[in-house]
Amino acid sequence: MTPLESLATIRWSYSDLAAAIGRPSDTVRSWVRRNSFPAPIVEWLARLADAHRALPPPDLAVVGRWVAGEAGSIGKSWQTVAGATKDGT
Repeated sequence: MTPLESLATIRWSYSDLAAAIGRPSDTVRSWVRRNSFPAPIVEWLARLADAHRALPPPDLAVVGRWVAGEAGSIGKSWQTVAGATKDGT
């Protein structure tokens, strides 16, 4: 997987990468223009992309029940803290 494919997988922009590694966005754009990323960055991005693919988002049907208070006391506690109503608004 290329660094650009990794960035797409984790849904990061060049600016997101720059912020994550503490470098200016111009540095990342330079790597893109030259198609030459430092090896440790390439490896790290690949591992992040692998983790992102391995951890898909939660099932929305389950999330909907949780927000509606059907998931038991944890869901109800969350609603109290967040001020959500039974319909999730």
